[in-house]
Amino acid sequence: MKYTYLVALLFMTKAYAGPIYATACPGADKIKTPLNAGGYFMDKSCKKAYVLPPPVGKMSVAGKTVSDLSRCKEIKIFNKTLKVVNININKAIKSGADDVAVKDLFDQRKMIINEYSDLSTTLGASVALLFSNGIDESVRSYKKLNSQSGIEFVAVQLKDSQISFNQTNPFDPELSSMVDKKLPILNLDEVGPGSFSVSANLNLNGACPLIDPFEGTIGTINPEDISGIVTPNMIYKYEVGATYQYKASFNLAALAKKIVNVSSKGGFFKTSSTATLTESTDTSSWFKLEMSCDDSRVCDQAKQETALDIKNRLIKQVLDEVAITTIGYTATPGTAAEPGKNGASTAADAARKCPNPYCQAAAVVLDISSSIFGGTSKTDQFIKKNDFFTEEVVTENRPILFMGMMGFEGKGH
Repeated sequence: MKYTYLVALLFMTKAYAGPIYATACPGADKIKTPLNAGGYFMDKSCKKAYVLPPPVGKMSVAGKTVSDLSRCKEIKIFNKTLKVVNININKAIKSGADDVAVKDLFDQRKMIINEYSDLSTTLGASVALLFSNGIDESVRSYKKLNSQSGIEFVAVQLKDSQISFNQTNPFDPELSSMVDKKLPILNLDEVGPGSFSVSANLNLNGACPLIDPFEGTIGTINPEDISGIVTPNMIYKYEVGATYQYKASFNLAALAKKIVNVSSKGGFFKTSSTATLTESTDTSSWFKLEMSCDDSRVCDQAKQETALDIKNRLIKQVLDEVAITTIGYTATPGTAAEPGKNGASTAADAARKCPNPYCQAAAVVLDISSSIFGGTSKTDQFIKKNDFFTEEVVTENRPILFMGMMGFEGKGH
């Protein structure tokens, strides 16, 4: 098989904060890890370890402000009515009722929710919550356990942190208990190292269950009370430098054939077809990617991003050669997908938001007809000319953005 080779060495000169992955450091496997630790990354010098937040932090309640709760009787009526409709829907589905009867029940459910929709936007109580992500405590534990290692342990720098409240109350899953489900953390260290405060604004759905049945108002609120309604999680990002090498092998002729195969009748190549090509789990006939990294987490993160970038570039390259014109073309670049919760990018989302023009175009018209240009199309010529594999070898040094998430458990007064 014919191969051509492209070798590129790309080294970024722009400075960036954070560790360079180098877990191949001598003695790194001997570092002792404390309980409830989120892990660490060694820097290039093998003398410094950047510690991540632990998976679980602490939460306490600092105070509350209660709003007008006079409509809490409506909450009881609302939930009781909705519960009856939900039971009837389940019974109808299990009994094999006709579609019309089931639809009528869903319409009834929708009408009830719409009638009481303002309950989810009406503030019931604002609860001041104190959080500690425990990263500084984790750093101290690493230092104590590894005092003879000669390694400096520091906290990794977090950015774009926010608190997300996930529904946990026993009510209907479609109902929200919060006025604001996500809140930015503006000052991570405002109440101590690694600590911050957030005002959790409960709507009437969330506040009314906290009423003391004997006093008729909301008394002392414990962390367990909040956890029974919503589960707070801190979502954070951190950027680290990464050095890795990859080898991309691609056959443009095979890709052109794929483009023809996924094109609709008449030679239209649609935006959705780009996602079909880039998201496919089997691209070995036209694209292969090998990557080596000092830390496997770099490869987990960077491989998907790199593969997606190269695939989109190659698709554009082929379409530039064989497309007659564009239809519905918009040059507005898309937004790169954020990494997933476990630090891996969501390739599918990235494909649908890719910045290359053909991902953004509604459709392009391809020259795939043998009757065009005297019986020989540009596509046929392109396939004959590019029927070989090209290898692209790149060593790259650039920042990699990761995302993490941690939960919280209640802390006593």
